[in-house]
Amino acid sequence: MAWERLLETEQLEVIVDDARRSVMLEVNSGSAVPKYITVHIATVRELDDVIAALQQARKRIQADAEGE
Repeated sequence: MAWERLLETEQLEVIVDDARRSVMLEVNSGSAVPKYITVHIATVRELDDVIAALQQARKRIQADAEGE
């Protein structure tokens, strides 16, 4: 496995696996005993769908913040 962490924060990691040609998003609850969820993205199409959804979420959050 050739993992490379592209983003690492307290509650979120984005990891690319060159050997499997996939991306993993790992999210934790951030509580005293964190619970982890790992999402495996296996195709470029899936990755594009996730990126598009995050961009839509960003637009909504940004619009809400500007409206305040």
